[in-house]
Amino acid sequence: MRVTVDGALYGTYALSEERTVQIDTAYGSNTLRIEGGRVRMEEADCPNKDCVEKGAISKTGQIILCLPHKLSVTVVNEGEEAPDAISY
Repeated sequence: MRVTVDGALYGTYALSEERTVQIDTAYGSNTLRIEGGRVRMEEADCPNKDCVEKGAISKTGQIILCLPHKLSVTVVNEGEEAPDAISY
């Protein structure tokens, strides 16, 4: 899983490793929870909390966005680059 803030890589984390990741940036604070091969936004201090309401993701290409904090969480295969864009 890859986390970016304002387009810059913040960190990469394995979905197989259960952990809590605290993300504190100039834009705000978010808490990710990785467990059971899935990741979800556990907490965020953004006003709308859409990222928290998104729920857990686990499949390659799935994304959680926190637009007020310019944060994205993308599930990628380990060792693979995340897609630059996805067309529907």
